[in-house]
Amino acid sequence: MKKATPHYATEVTKCIGAQCTVPLETKVPAFIDGRRESPTRVIAFRSGLLDFTNLQNMKLQPHSAAWFSTSCLPYDFDPEAICPNWIKFLRQTLRDNRKADLLQEWMGLLLVHDTSYQELLMRVGPKRAGKGTILRVIQHIIGPDKVVSPSLSSQGQRA
Repeated sequence: MKKATPHYATEVTKCIGAQCTVPLETKVPAFIDGRRESPTRVIAFRSGLLDFTNLQNMKLQPHSAAWFSTSCLPYDFDPEAICPNWIKFLRQTLRDNRKADLLQEWMGLLLVHDTSYQELLMRVGPKRAGKGTILRVIQHIIGPDKVVSPSLSSQGQRA
């Protein structure tokens, strides 16, 4: 075995870096082995990768060294999960199934990397009408570092 020296450590680090570098032009997310062109319909959960390209054949795949992404949801995927408290909250707060469905669809779009829908949701309503609760739920689902909540008045200000 070779003796550990600063020079040897530098050379080993360079070799590892050469094997682990992803080209700058790689669009995130990506399968860096070239297996798929654009994996925008893949969600990374703590428990694996969910590919929902084919909704009839969705299943959780194990994590792969070929998957390159800057985000992963910090919880396991559970296809049987239900949340009666959330459904109750939506019914009491929104009082409209269409609005509840739209909100849940929009929240689902927050989980994917596909931005082709170019959707924006504005939370409008009186105080104590559930807007803050919805924002906190979103923060828990996708992480607080991925949520911004600018006021409408701040959008007209220039830096």
